[in-house]
Formats: sequence, structure tokens, C-alpha cells
Amino acid sequence: EFSRPAGQGGPAVTLRSVLLGACQREFENLLAAMDEQTSDMDPEEIDALRKSRRDRLRANTRLIGALFLRKLLATKVVGRLCCELTNCSSDQPPEEHAVECVCELLNSVGLTLESHPAGAEVIEQVCQRLKSLKDQKHGDSKTGIYCKRVQFTIQDLLDTRGAGW
Repeated sequence: EFSRPAGQGGPAVTLRSVLLGACQREFENLLAAMDEQTSDMDPEEIDALRKSRRDRLRANTRLIGALFLRKLLATKVVGRLCCELTNCSSDQPPEEHAVECVCELLNSVGLTLESHPAGAEVIEQVCQRLKSLKDQKHGDSKTGIYCKRVQFTIQDLLDTRGAGW
């Protein structure tokens, strides 16, 4: 516990609350930045920036998973994050980076998350959503809405779950 500076009331600040707050802000900022327009940059700079943001987002997702495994995050929070990343409450497909993040997260916490009753429910819902997204095609064409790399990432996750994590 850390004490508040003089003149500021309220409870003491814990390392856990500071860490979780910083992690949440970083995650939300990175998600927002992924959709940011970069029209004044050349294509190479745009690709490098997107890759850097995607890598940071995936690293932050791994941190969230590690925090959950160390019981610093509740099952409810991780479940809600998984549902938000896959747009479970919407018919709109999520962005590729969101799908990659949820696959990364579930690969690291799936076994532990599924051992909780609420977590098992979320895992089932998210995996069903991912399966339908993987099989979804562009309009009349035979190509999927996601590139092959993302489709294989989804399939790897589903296979891992099927094998008992």
C-alpha cells in the first residue's frame, strides 16, 4: 500500500490497483490507436506503425493473461474482455488484431478460465463465435473475411481447446 499525497483523501493506493489501471489504459489506448487514420504517412511507415501497435497490443494481452493467472484479475473481467474482443454481442466481425489478441489470451489462460463456471460459459461462447468468424466468407466469394494466418490461429486455438488445453 502507498499512502496518498498530503491533501488527497481516500483509501491508500495499492500496487495492484495502479498496475491494473495502467494496463487497462494502455490496452484501451492501443485499441483506439489501431483504428487511427494515418493518411499523411507513406505506406511503409504506416505498416511499421501498425506492426508496432499490434505487437504492443499482443504484449499487453499477454500481461493481462499473466495477471489473471496470478489471481490479480477476476474471471468476470477476462471473460468480458474476450467477449468485447470478439464482438459477441454484435454481428459485425472484429478487426484481425482483436481476434489475434483473444486467441493469444485464451491460449495462455484457457485452462484456468474454463475451470471456473462463469469462465467455461464465456469460453464456449467465444469459441463458437471464433468458429463462425473463421468460416465466414466475403459476400459471394470463397475467400474468408480474415487472412489465412488469422484463420489458422483460430483453428489452432480451437484444436488446443479440443485437446484439453
